[in-house]
Amino acid sequence: MTIKYRVLAVVVAFIASAHISFASVEITDGDIDTTATAKPWKYVPNFHGVLRTFYEWSTATGQSKFMVRNARLSAGGFILPKVDYYLQVDLCDRGKISILDAYARISPIDGLQIFAGQMRVPFSVESSRKPGDYHFADVGLLANLGNLRSVGVKAGYKVPKTTLYFEGGVFNGSDKISHVEWNSQLTYSIKANYYNAGFKPEVAFQSRVKGGKDGSPRYNQANASLSWSDSNWFIEGEYIYRKYTDATPSRHAYDFFVDYGMPVKWKFANRMSVQARFDGITDNSYIKPCSRLTFGATAHYAYKSLFLNFRLNYEQYFYDDDVTEISPTYNDKLVAGLILSF
Repeated sequence: MTIKYRVLAVVVAFIASAHISFASVEITDGDIDTTATAKPWKYVPNFHGVLRTFYEWSTATGQSKFMVRNARLSAGGFILPKVDYYLQVDLCDRGKISILDAYARISPIDGLQIFAGQMRVPFSVESSRKPGDYHFADVGLLANLGNLRSVGVKAGYKVPKTTLYFEGGVFNGSDKISHVEWNSQLTYSIKANYYNAGFKPEVAFQSRVKGGKDGSPRYNQANASLSWSDSNWFIEGEYIYRKYTDATPSRHAYDFFVDYGMPVKWKFANRMSVQARFDGITDNSYIKPCSRLTFGATAHYAYKSLFLNFRLNYEQYFYDDDVTEISPTYNDKLVAGLILSF
């Protein structure tokens, strides 16, 4: 046997004897699993991903389009018992590539985790959901105020023997795609939540100067949400209030939805659910003030850590009478989607 094949045989034997597994604790966009443990020297990463592809038909204009909304791929793993990393990229966010997360995490003591890098800023339940966990084709309108990733450091702490969890940090005010800008103003954010008997309340506060430069107004925003769930029902309400330090008008956003599901025995589904949502947002830089009603149905198929969803939504928007030019993106439409996550 040549030296090349001897080396290959040794490597294969080592991997087989080490019992390296691709299945481990998943690091999520939202709350972090504080029970995560792993053996040292685990160099093989764990891969997860989600693909969301849709067909949208505007009932207001008659236009339609096919779209890949997300093609996310994440990799992470432990290199020491209490040191791990997480990388996440969206290979097709409406046709564009976007680097979402790139951070390291250290767990010096039980319940405490410290993150450094680019990551989700802790604020808003709906805005922090992974796309594979959405209850509708897309997030609520309040994500226009609550959705934020940036570069910085944060810490999360789960109080021992309770479900009380705190998370907070300090971040750049500049955009996540720019890591070279010097900031004269930083972003601060903190949240806390608790879970008991199916109820999960959460409160959060964030202070930011967009762009991180002097001369721009700072905004402070508060967030509160309450959800309840059992084997069939999931009900959630959330509210965001944003106040600027200059004369810019305050902004509000709200979201309330109900999801009811039941087991079924179909060929491509083992659970069926129906959803209804009412949400809205006041004046902001992304969308004109409006409210929206959404009705939907989803056929779910779950097998271990693999999930397949077939989703159908109808969105009805409500604007003031003086609003005339409205993009089909934020107008009445029918959405059919296929969501695959693993």
